[in-house]
Amino acid sequence: MKPSVENTSRYTVHVLVKALDVLEALAQHGTLSLSELGQQVGQPKSSVFRYLVTLEERGYVRRNPDTEQYSLGIKLIELGNLVATQFNVHDEAIGLMRQLLDKFRETVNLAILEDGRVVYLEILEGTQSVRMAARPGQRDFAHSTAIGKSMLAHLSDEDCTAILRRHGLPAMTEATITTLEGLQAELARVRERGYAVDNMENEPGVRCVGAPIFNHQGEVIAAISVSGPAIRITPSQVETIGRELVIATRTISERLGYRWR
Repeated sequence: MKPSVENTSRYTVHVLVKALDVLEALAQHGTLSLSELGQQVGQPKSSVFRYLVTLEERGYVRRNPDTEQYSLGIKLIELGNLVATQFNVHDEAIGLMRQLLDKFRETVNLAILEDGRVVYLEILEGTQSVRMAARPGQRDFAHSTAIGKSMLAHLSDEDCTAILRRHGLPAMTEATITTLEGLQAELARVRERGYAVDNMENEPGVRCVGAPIFNHQGEVIAAISVSGPAIRITPSQVETIGRELVIATRTISERLGYRWR
């Protein structure tokens, strides 16, 4: 049961609140010493120091060893950029996703790679009787999904290999590619044709087609896929969907500042 507004205070983690007070003080003032931070947040220096040690270890705060002054860390920039990217991608993608839904009547997904896993940001459910739909926030393996493979194909070799070593290549179905050599060959085909195909590799009887989205720096930041029962998404339909997906994702990428060479 979701707590009511009146009762949320009893769920508050007070230590976390105090650590957030430290971050907000640094955001407001830029650079502060330990003593100044203690005064700003109304806490003893010993308590503030403990918060700072943890925040510094995680990259949320940085300490200047010469001046002993504290400021916000690079981790907050990374998180801020990720949040901004997600909002921008969603805003630019949603209209074209609706067009794909209207055209194919199959489920349309928008996802990013986070910590090497596919995370769905938006799902527009298909309008036919049998629908394939994940849930926003749901995670999937990248190697077994079209949406994941379309992003893996455009990572550096080092980043891609690191993800595969970390998460492995588990067999989700009998059709899943489970060898590094096999997946590398598949990713080369993805780059060649511009879209990826999940041929019943993540769920039995389900096909999916996915294409990547790039930012202004040419980095893959998200992908869109169309998924549905294999009896409807036939091999010939895969090619049609793939072409339309590439057009849509290229349009989104251009809106985000990407320039095709």
